[in-house]
Amino acid sequence: MAKDAAAKKLEIARLNARRMAGSVNDNEYLRELYRAEIKQLEARRAILRSDLEKTAVKAPVTGPVLEKYVENRRVLVPGTPILKIGDLDTMEIECDVLSEEVGRIHEGARVEIRGKALNGWALQGTVKRIYPSAFKKLSSLGIEQQRVKTLIDFDNTNPGFRAGTRLDVRIITEESRDTLVVPERATFRRQGRWYVFAVEDGKARLREVTIGLKNDTWAEILDGLSETDTIITEPTNSIEEGSRVRGKAP
Repeated sequence: MAKDAAAKKLEIARLNARRMAGSVNDNEYLRELYRAEIKQLEARRAILRSDLEKTAVKAPVTGPVLEKYVENRRVLVPGTPILKIGDLDTMEIECDVLSEEVGRIHEGARVEIRGKALNGWALQGTVKRIYPSAFKKLSSLGIEQQRVKTLIDFDNTNPGFRAGTRLDVRIITEESRDTLVVPERATFRRQGRWYVFAVEDGKARLREVTIGLKNDTWAEILDGLSETDTIITEPTNSIEEGSRVRGKAP
């Protein structure tokens, strides 16, 4: 558009040169001059109309304003953020997973959603996307960790959370039903093997077990214990094979 305007100016200059060299009474010459001036005005009007349209910034989506970055009128460079607009009905959860754990997660995995905002209730979600690259982030203890951003969808409609709500998520990587489990703190390792202390005739007996799935709370026992066995759920360093123990009243 600017190129067309420049071309029109060049045409007018050429006609002015002809006017100086020719007769001012030449009607055909005057008609050409007026046509060139009209085209130049039309080009300038088109440029002004385009500039005016650029002053109206249109959002690509509809929704409430979540954040406002520019308070007063001022000249902005291209790319400067002005507002953050969101659709509260299509919100999703963004969480960071340690890079050494993300390999166990897959898209579509079931997610338990908890947090203070839920007042003790739990919601269900699904892993929507796992980003292909990791990034570095300092933990609350000041340790640099590599994490991978993961997006989680609510299984149902957003229950009314606002953007920025803090939640706790537990991603289910594997499940096992109708299985024997013991408190995770009841298990311990010795020379690469897993053990628990079972109670037999009032004494602690070291029992080797085979552990399946395990999280921060429970450990699945595949072999070495039965449902009728009694174990020590919180063994201390003072307990050893043959130590006399007694049950604690609930």
